[in-house]
Amino acid sequence: MKKFYTPVFTAVFILVSFSSEAVTYNSITSNPLSFTLDDIRFWQGGIQPPNPCNNCTININSSVSMVQNGFSSDPTHNCGGCTYLNDVELNGGTINVYGATSLSINTYLQLFGVTVTLGNDPTTVESFFCK
Repeated sequence: MKKFYTPVFTAVFILVSFSSEAVTYNSITSNPLSFTLDDIRFWQGGIQPPNPCNNCTININSSVSMVQNGFSSDPTHNCGGCTYLNDVELNGGTINVYGATSLSINTYLQLFGVTVTLGNDPTTVESFFCK
């Protein structure tokens, strides 16, 4: 029986360690059409962070707004009874705001153990607005 448990516990440990690894999400480098943060067109490859996002690294490379339901640039997120944009949760990980960029948040945002980094270049101005 002992030989059976060792491979099972090893497999479970490996699967859990893979699921806890950070995933990186990168925004587009220019946002001339004013896409909002929830719009898949704002994310490189159309891959946006989930909600809640656990151990994510989110790189914002162009100015953007995080808005409540009804004000999204994605028409599918403007339904009357939707609530998923009204409460955004990040658990662990990092939000990086790069370049001459502004991140404006106009919804309920919960950050648990998240690092927010503004800028990587002393000659540009980055902004983080919470309303």
